Amino acid sequence: MIKSVFSCRLRCLRKKAGLTQEEVAKHLNIERQTYCNYENDSRTPPLETIIRLADFYRVTLDDLVRDGKQDISLSASTSQTLNITEKALVESFRSLPSQSQREVLQFIQFKSALQTNAK
Repeated sequence: MIKSVFSCRLRCLRKKAGLTQEEVAKHLNIERQTYCNYENDSRTPPLETIIRLADFYRVTLDDLVRDGKQDISLSASTSQTLNITEKALVESFRSLPSQSQREVLQFIQFKSALQTNAK
């Protein structure tokens, strides 16, 4: 069976971000198996979830579903909204190996939790 553009793009975006299916599923507040089904093209997420995925990966809905061979990167509208520090952070993050990216994400989540608890 040929996989849909959506499921292929979803897997590509997750891997580029250095995330596991479990990590993305946790962010979306769904079961890992449900997310796995989206990537395997055995289940189509509701529109609300597709929108949340686009927001999570900071891409347009078009980037998730359009056919084409071009590489997915930050959308033009997203990159215009990033300040210089955020752009440098994204570039640095992308240059890290997957394991290091996961560690950075865990650190950010830890710091966010501390900040939330301090309020």
